Amino acid sequence: MYTLRLGRSLDFGNENFYKQLQELETLGFDSVDFGIAGCWKYGEYETESVARIEEGLEKVKKSTLYLNGVHLPFAARWDISVPDEETRKKHVADTIELIKRIDPYQPNCYVLHGSVPLDVFYGDVNRQAYLDGLVRSAIELSNCTETPICLETLPRQCLLNTIKETLWVMQRLPKKVKLCLDVNHLLWDNAEDAVLDFGDRIYTLHISDYDKVDERHWLPGKGVIDWKKLIQNLQKIGYQGVFNYESEGTSKEVKENFISLFKLANSD
Repeated sequence: MYTLRLGRSLDFGNENFYKQLQELETLGFDSVDFGIAGCWKYGEYETESVARIEEGLEKVKKSTLYLNGVHLPFAARWDISVPDEETRKKHVADTIELIKRIDPYQPNCYVLHGSVPLDVFYGDVNRQAYLDGLVRSAIELSNCTETPICLETLPRQCLLNTIKETLWVMQRLPKKVKLCLDVNHLLWDNAEDAVLDFGDRIYTLHISDYDKVDERHWLPGKGVIDWKKLIQNLQKIGYQGVFNYESEGTSKEVKENFISLFKLANSD
């Protein structure tokens, strides 16, 4: 019987973070992903925010939960894809500084957005120039830590918004750069197919459902994803990482959903 470890993403910027962390322990979750995108006011780097993050990470490490991923900040202020070299290097340097503060807590991976929505933030731009910037930055970041950097598949006009584009980027990166497959972000492709196309580059997951119109972060079963096929495809590629939810619902509902999905996937 195929099964995976159950995890959930928690936003450290949420005032209920510590309560939610305790709920995961009580309910018998295996792991937690630690999201810190909300810890910066207007996307600006703050020393106080880093100190708070370290307190939160210390709490996680003292818990019964496995620290699967740390989701790094995403905003124009942190965009590592920008073609302007001076700006790009500044964003990479700030990300490296943050990674070096977090490394002692030994997360399993860092999850990183490859860009912001290009059309919203920059208008009509040369997409290839941003893809080239992302490749340079991902290589530099992978060299600063032994912990895998996982680029996340993204929606709308962000980079890595299709299987084809994601494969183009990954083929230009060292094998230690991995993928976080967010199954509710692929608006023009099927997540079920993406599992087979990406294969062993998938290192972690963001699990939720959607309508393929936009990201929704619904509980699985509410949208269009064929969950039996998706989980069976994960088994085919030998995925043994965390089945990490980034979805709506209480933690109790998430655990019940997890049990029902794997029961379905293992049925005839």
